[in-house]
Amino acid sequence: MTPLTSTQQYDRLLLQELSIIFKHSPTCPLSLYAHREVSRFCESRPDACVYLVSVRSQRDVARHISQSTGVRHESPQVVVLRRGVVLASASHNDITAEWIASALPAS
Repeated sequence: MTPLTSTQQYDRLLLQELSIIFKHSPTCPLSLYAHREVSRFCESRPDACVYLVSVRSQRDVARHISQSTGVRHESPQVVVLRRGVVLASASHNDITAEWIASALPAS
């Protein structure tokens, strides 16, 4: 996972064919479970562009993502984007490695 630390960095990734954003709170037990699931997905798909937003230290980035996508902010949360358009989003217990894989477009 690549840390996403600025709104400018987020705006640049909107040009990518496919990107996955994971909003994570390191102090939340549910978010730690989701982090394990996202990590498991990353292990199975090392080619995937997955970005990590720490909502505790990057509140401005988390807020910017919500405003840009129209997806209400939650944590933990995964947002899948194709060229900046939301394909899917999930939060809390819905975040699993399998769900992320199923949210990606077929190649």
